[in-house]
Amino acid sequence: MGAVGLLGSEAEEMQPSLTGECSCRGGNYCTGPRGGRYCMTDTGKKSYLRK
Repeated sequence: MGAVGLLGSEAEEMQPSLTGECSCRGGNYCTGPRGGRYCMTDTGKKSYLRK
């Protein structure tokens, strides 16, 4: 089963960010200090990816 983000993006389609750019629209995510994966929405809010 794949992890699904709050915006409906499949985790398999999203890539870990290597540059710190965590845009949901750009298909990148960042990993927080406790291991949570998230991307930033257009409004500047974090959207967490499900495990």
